[in-house]
Amino acid sequence: MTLAEQVFEFECEVSFEDFALEVKSEIDKLKTLEDVKNYYLYERGWINDESLVDLLFDFIIDLLYYNVDNV
Repeated sequence: MTLAEQVFEFECEVSFEDFALEVKSEIDKLKTLEDVKNYYLYERGWINDESLVDLLFDFIIDLLYYNVDNV
């Protein structure tokens, strides 16, 4: 599964599929974990919401483990 596919799946869980489909073109541009972090923190404005930041960093940790296990 590509990074964009994993992020899309995450987006479906946190924002529902309708919204995820609206932002899919943005998600498809994300190539690194840094891109994912910056997209959610700054473009989506999650930086000021502690619970969303926690959710994001849990997701990034999951991505790190997924990528290590599947290299």
